[in-house]
Amino acid sequence: MALDVDDRKATIIDSILFVKQNILDILIGIADKLSMKLDVIHTFLVVAKLGSLSKAAERLNVTQSTVSGRLDTLDQAMNQKLLNRAKKGARLTPAGEDFRKHAELITRSWAAARAKAQLPNDCVRTFNLGCETDLWTGLVDAFLFQARHQIDETAFLVNTSDSDGLLASLESNLLDAILLSTAPTLSGYRICHVFNDELVQVSTQSRSSVDWDTSYVRVNYGKKFETQHLHHWPEDRTAHVTFNNPEWALCFILENGGSAYLPLRLVKPCIETGQLSIVEGAPEFKREIYAIWHPLCEDRHHWLKSLIDRGFWEGTHAFE
Repeated sequence: MALDVDDRKATIIDSILFVKQNILDILIGIADKLSMKLDVIHTFLVVAKLGSLSKAAERLNVTQSTVSGRLDTLDQAMNQKLLNRAKKGARLTPAGEDFRKHAELITRSWAAARAKAQLPNDCVRTFNLGCETDLWTGLVDAFLFQARHQIDETAFLVNTSDSDGLLASLESNLLDAILLSTAPTLSGYRICHVFNDELVQVSTQSRSSVDWDTSYVRVNYGKKFETQHLHHWPEDRTAHVTFNNPEWALCFILENGGSAYLPLRLVKPCIETGQLSIVEGAPEFKREIYAIWHPLCEDRHHWLKSLIDRGFWEGTHAFE
């Protein structure tokens, strides 16, 4: 029995929808496979750089068995062994040395293609900046403000992570430059001191320094700060509240009262309005902030080094 016009239309529409869904499923499958393969290649590059599966697992925030599994997948795909793995560490085989060059090219090409797809119509390039989360206020935001108003045809992408994650992304060419509160040991990269991050003890009450403030809030700034802190407060006293992000600590003490060591660039507005006071006589600490990038980055972004060399961080955020 022949189908009427409406039935034929419905059949055609159903067929089109079926084909579209199949194409979508195929594309999703390709994207998933590509993402998986990129993770495998990224893992290979990190292991090759660090020479250790355990260190690579720590940097990538995955288990060592996951790292080992990804390397096995890559060996099977390449039909040869790329790394000699032993208890003492991992070393590239001759085939691995050859593949590393291609792996670096793959990650660079993928990062460039992804960035290109995200470009606004009036931009021809992207600048991918990574930073530790607590460096945004009064520091990275100032960099972005000045760069956007001085650099044409460039879109800026800002990513946050911990230092290990940022270093891994930089070494895999997923980031153009990063800002860290510690100087890494990296060969072949430019490491430039850009800012002294002053850490001052502030309180919601105007007061002088005391042996111990029961409403003191601890902020974790890393091992160097902990050593300095312990030197001035050697007694075994532990704060009831601890944060690893100074902005969270600031919100907490403004809401509940108390004191904490916080970056001067962050608390300056609160000091000016009287919400916080610097604790008189309390020791002050500092963190040295570094910008890290590969020299090849300057070929694409020739303005980067000159912008940093002008020292605009300190000029913009000096406390008066």
